[in-house]
Amino acid sequence: MLDVYLLHVGFEISLAYRCLEGYARRDPRIDAEVRFFRRELRMEQFMATGLRVNDFAPFSESERALAELRERRPAVLGVSCYIWNSTAMLTFCQRAKALVPDLLVVAGGPDVGNRPEDVLQRWPAVDVVVQGEAEETFAELLRLMLDGRRDALAGLAGTTTRGEDGALVRGPWRPPLENLDLIPSPYDDELDREDPALSRYDRSVVYETLRGCVFDCAFCLYGQTRHRKFDDQRVIRDLSRLVSAGYDVQVVDPIFGLNKKRTKVILEALAALEAPGGLRIESYAELLDRETAELYKRANVKQIGLGLQTIEEESLQEMDRRFKLERFQENLAHLDDLELEYYVDVIYGLPKSDYQGFRRTIDFVLGSFPHADIEIYRLLALPGTRYHAEADKYGLAFSPEPPYETYGCETFSYEDIMRAHRVAHVYKMLRGGLRQVWRLSAVWKRHYDGSAVAFLEDFADWLEQSRVLDFLSTHALTETSFLLNSKLAEFLEARGYARVEDEPSSGAPTPPEPADRRSQPGVIA
Repeated sequence: MLDVYLLHVGFEISLAYRCLEGYARRDPRIDAEVRFFRRELRMEQFMATGLRVNDFAPFSESERALAELRERRPAVLGVSCYIWNSTAMLTFCQRAKALVPDLLVVAGGPDVGNRPEDVLQRWPAVDVVVQGEAEETFAELLRLMLDGRRDALAGLAGTTTRGEDGALVRGPWRPPLENLDLIPSPYDDELDREDPALSRYDRSVVYETLRGCVFDCAFCLYGQTRHRKFDDQRVIRDLSRLVSAGYDVQVVDPIFGLNKKRTKVILEALAALEAPGGLRIESYAELLDRETAELYKRANVKQIGLGLQTIEEESLQEMDRRFKLERFQENLAHLDDLELEYYVDVIYGLPKSDYQGFRRTIDFVLGSFPHADIEIYRLLALPGTRYHAEADKYGLAFSPEPPYETYGCETFSYEDIMRAHRVAHVYKMLRGGLRQVWRLSAVWKRHYDGSAVAFLEDFADWLEQSRVLDFLSTHALTETSFLLNSKLAEFLEARGYARVEDEPSSGAPTPPEPADRRSQPGVIA
């Protein structure tokens, strides 16, 4: 019997491990002779240190996982690495190999798969790095291990490994699966058993209706593989089971709704259920006409992420992205009218853009839609993206470690990166602490010539002069929300502005409070 230990650490349930195991078990021999152990931990659980009552010794969840690994002594350890957990996972692999020296350590995921040689050189405990989609590669690896042919792993398609002499061996590229329906539905078994473990992430699960992307944006990884989709009826069946069981489903398609006919078929089926669960999706604002928005409302789509990134035409052209201003405004108006919750993604630090372009983008969104929620990210030069590969072309400087934050480029200096970062941080604090940033729109319209960024800059300066910005920036919002609100009131009084409550209201309805989102930056629509 071959034991395989799969460790997942993150903010969401592991869709990848369910796909890997389900696909591998299609092989009768693997199904009969391989035992899979899945360990899923929240990021905060894995990193935090608790206190064990019986001996008062520090004992984190990572230590518990190591202890379990040592007790089980599996033949294979599999870890999936993303920008938010990669360093922690690879560090765990080093510790695991020290405890179980004959362990085969296999690392996959978008972070390591796009820099396999770097990972193998810097992390000697890792034996195999999987590149691209892993289902077929992992199943073939397990077959070799069952045959006792660990030495034959070098050169396996879809991997980079260490050869017998220690040299790195990159196998041939393995094309992605043509027929995604060969992967069994990822949650069927747990739903059938009513497994409480499926609810460990607050009854929130991750699902995909397709893979790949029709676009190839310079900052994004989704365009690496060709666009393919799961069968419509399978998707309807899977989503129906999940939402009927009360789960919130985070659909991780890069652009949900790209095919309007398919989207209509899926969402009409879900709308007919009137189920307690719902969907959270990412889409393209230009696709959201009135009919689609109404369908989202009926199908209980709880949140829509919209990738704008910038309104600067030259920067959009450089990243191979399009933007139609009038359609964007028209379609967001539909969402506001139907009181659908949405957020708009904006990136700063982009080549062919600058700080003024960033200001124009934020002011455009909040000027047109004061109730909009914005997710503001620094550009990440992710390995595997065009911006990473062509960094010299743009004078792009970035961190060599995950999450590969940029320090600047020819058009966006380091100083301006820091200015944008400060604006983004103050906005995030106000959004989280005040919950209703739109209530401040009357302030910036009346006193800052309609510029939300000018207001945020002024408030940031005032917080810094008051010597509280650093404190607010380094403590959780749960600890600082009262202080933030009191400082905002002091600021408005010091500037001679009316209190927010006294400013004339736009008359728009109060939007729902923003949900706790942790969308992976750099791979959004």
